[in-house]
Amino acid sequence: MTTYSRYGSVQKQEDWHLRRRRRYEDQEGYPNFCKDRGSGWGSGAVEYPHFHSPLTELKKAFNTSTDDIPAFAAITDNHHISSIEKSASDQDLCFAFINSDAGEGYIADPLTGVHGDRLDLYAQKGGDDLVKSVASRLYQHHSVVLAHLPGQESGKALVEILFGDSNPSGKLPYTIGKSLEDYGPGAEVMYHPNAETPQQTFSEGLEVDYRYFDAHGITPRFEFGFGLSYTTFVFTHPRLRQKLPKKPFPDPRPDLLAPPEIPTSPLPPVEDVLFPKGFKKVPYYIYPYLSNASEVSSPNPIGYPKDYSTVRPLSPAGGGEGGNPSLWNVIVELEVTVQNIGDGDGAEVVQLYIGFPEVAGVKFPVRVLRGLEKVLVASGEEKKVVFNITRRELSYWDVVAQNWRMPTEGAFALWVGSSSRDLPTVLEF
Repeated sequence: MTTYSRYGSVQKQEDWHLRRRRRYEDQEGYPNFCKDRGSGWGSGAVEYPHFHSPLTELKKAFNTSTDDIPAFAAITDNHHISSIEKSASDQDLCFAFINSDAGEGYIADPLTGVHGDRLDLYAQKGGDDLVKSVASRLYQHHSVVLAHLPGQESGKALVEILFGDSNPSGKLPYTIGKSLEDYGPGAEVMYHPNAETPQQTFSEGLEVDYRYFDAHGITPRFEFGFGLSYTTFVFTHPRLRQKLPKKPFPDPRPDLLAPPEIPTSPLPPVEDVLFPKGFKKVPYYIYPYLSNASEVSSPNPIGYPKDYSTVRPLSPAGGGEGGNPSLWNVIVELEVTVQNIGDGDGAEVVQLYIGFPEVAGVKFPVRVLRGLEKVLVASGEEKKVVFNITRRELSYWDVVAQNWRMPTEGAFALWVGSSSRDLPTVLEF
């Protein structure tokens, strides 16, 4: 678990003193309370065999028994704002922990009244006010570490990131905007319901998350795919190799799969589907039995819909697992070199985005994620990353032809970089 969770996503980083020296002379660490929000609620909950909290592990890491390091202070009540502000003003180093999670709607935390279904996107238990209070007393804001649900080793994983024992390499799987309006009209349904049961029509089409921000020219606070490292990576020597020519449709589907057989046998006897004698039911559980024979309305023959047995033309998009096998033919290969020009070893997630050429009557996103590769690169070294771009990744679904179509007029744009907005390498195909 430690190996997984310690590759956290660092969202803001200005200067990391902690990674240079574990003993922090003449400075104090100050975290507020961070409870064990390492997993979800309800069916997403787990019971840990052990739990390493951030507070416990930070105390160990700072080694407060040394005389030249002042006592390690902690306030574990987010709502004591006045005490927090006073303590933060006296510290040279502060950690503010906040969290939020979600669960099942009818489950509520008996201590806080927080419901499983989120009614907003604010931090829970006064977390937003906590961060504002601490930040208002600091002369400099260093970093934001987004840990999501780090599990039973959360404290150890966070300490490894904070002290530089592990180099963060996580990336955001969504976009963080600067305001609610950044996410478009659909986002306001949560705060301003449009009906007793709020309705979402999903009129945004393909403009979901970073695609919406790109389409409307909105600058996010932290973009999709963003995440920092203690080292620096650059992308060099991009190269394209075309493997197959462009053509609109995939090859004819192979005749590999036999059509399904229509069952002709009668239904089993009613007695075979009744509850066994003496069977004890659990309330609300759905069983594969019937209570009595009257629930069977037409035991024989099987009532299939009209024309069910009529043989239909096979879809040209099918022919195998995942569709037509030629959808997975490599059309073009993109190679790029990743160089680590920083002081430490680290891992980078190389991201490939593709922009489609214009097609009459079709609205494409500005760019779409079509590949990612995570590579570990030692300081001063470089590694090559190769993306094999398939026909499927260069195609869109043609609703008229009922098949995957590749645009053959115009050029595809291929971007490579470290996030959806940091794309220094641009090629055309």
